[in-house]
Amino acid sequence: MDAFDDEDAPLWPTVCAVVNALYPVLVLVAIHLLWDAAWQHAGHRPHAGTSLPSGARDFMVPTMALLLASPAALLANVIFLVALRARRAFVPLLLFACLTWGCSFVLLRWDPWGAVFWFMD
Repeated sequence: MDAFDDEDAPLWPTVCAVVNALYPVLVLVAIHLLWDAAWQHAGHRPHAGTSLPSGARDFMVPTMALLLASPAALLANVIFLVALRARRAFVPLLLFACLTWGCSFVLLRWDPWGAVFWFMD
């Protein structure tokens, strides 16, 4: 018997780990979609310190909820990866999770368009 016998293993932990690794991308997309909606409504690029247009206010609470749930999503991702540690898919999933979470954090900190700064203001 191989140490990495994946034939009888359920697929759901792998699927959950992949979906959970994409969570920070969802947060970035939500923030930038809100910023884009404000841009479209105002007719110019949103600046920090300006009020949120009424058309974009409906999306503020769900976007903030996504952002605040990030630590729980990261913890869930770690739990799913620990559940997969004895499978062949562990190393690629670990690298994928580190890449998505790491790149998303760098992009949030870098904030090239000022969308995150505007969102947090």
